[in-house]
Amino acid sequence: MDKIEGKDLMVFLGGSDGSLRAVAVSTSCTLQVERELQEVAWPGDGRWRRYRTGRRGWEVTVDGLVAADGVDDPLGLMEGSDGGVLLAFSTVAPHPGGEPALGFTPDGRLSRYGYALVSALSEAGEDGQLMTRSLTFQGTGPLMTGEVDGDFAAADFSAADFDT
Repeated sequence: MDKIEGKDLMVFLGGSDGSLRAVAVSTSCTLQVERELQEVAWPGDGRWRRYRTGRRGWEVTVDGLVAADGVDDPLGLMEGSDGGVLLAFSTVAPHPGGEPALGFTPDGRLSRYGYALVSALSEAGEDGQLMTRSLTFQGTGPLMTGEVDGDFAAADFSAADFDT
C-alpha cells in the first residue's frame, strides 16, 4: 500500500439517497479496532498467563472545524441513529485547495465500513480559536474492508454482508 497522508483520510456516512457524505472537514480521524483477551490459565499452568481471543469491536472518532455536505446537526444525527448509520472510513480523491465543489469522494485506496451508533459528541471553543467538533461512532457488528464509491448506502448491503 502507498503511503497515505492524514489529510487524505475522511469519515463518510451513507445517505438514504444512496450518496456518501463527509461527516466533517476533519482535522483528524481515527479508527480503532480492538479484540478482547480472555484469560484461560489454570493452576497447572505454573505462573504463566494464557489467553484466548474473544469478541472484537471497533470505533471511529472524527474531529473537525466545520461540518461538510450539510451534516450541520450532529446532535440530530446522534438522536436519530437508533438503528445505526452506515459509516465508511476511507481515503479521498485529491483535493488540492479545500473542499471540492462537488464534495469529497472516496478514492478506494483504503476503505473500511460498517454500521455504527453515534456514541459521543463534543463541541469546544477557546477564546480566539475556532470551534471544534468531535463525533465518536461505536461500531455495531463487523467492520468490512473493500471499495466504496459515491454510490454507497445501506440498501447496497444485505444482512449476510455483516454476519459474524
